[in-house]
Amino acid sequence: MKKKNIDMPVIYDKSNQNVQLLEVIAQPKGTEPPTKLHWVNFGHPYFSDPFTGSGTRYSGYIFGLDNSDKCKLDFELGGFMIFVTDRPDPGAILYSVNLPLENAPYHVETGGYFYFAVDNPKKGQTYTIIVE
Repeated sequence: MKKKNIDMPVIYDKSNQNVQLLEVIAQPKGTEPPTKLHWVNFGHPYFSDPFTGSGTRYSGYIFGLDNSDKCKLDFELGGFMIFVTDRPDPGAILYSVNLPLENAPYHVETGGYFYFAVDNPKKGQTYTIIVE
């Protein structure tokens, strides 16, 4: 697995306010976190499948940004927790923060990898990643 040296990610909400991330050394909980890497490319947004079920649910992939370190995150029906790692390993969490729906969309600057989680998702809850 490719490991990256990353600085603390920067996340801005829809009001251009900086979202305070937490530095963490944590392990994912609940259902199985993603283990497959998906590169998101400029001009090819990623649209998640709708979430279902109860308990903690994870994104289907760990994401990397191809040829960029900036993206926009938008959500439908609810917010998500984002986990940032320095390699495509769900257990290598360096930073995390809760991103509520009411402050979306978010603009993220990171050289790392990331994935999402939600506790008890609303039926049909989705996220979109757009490389900037």
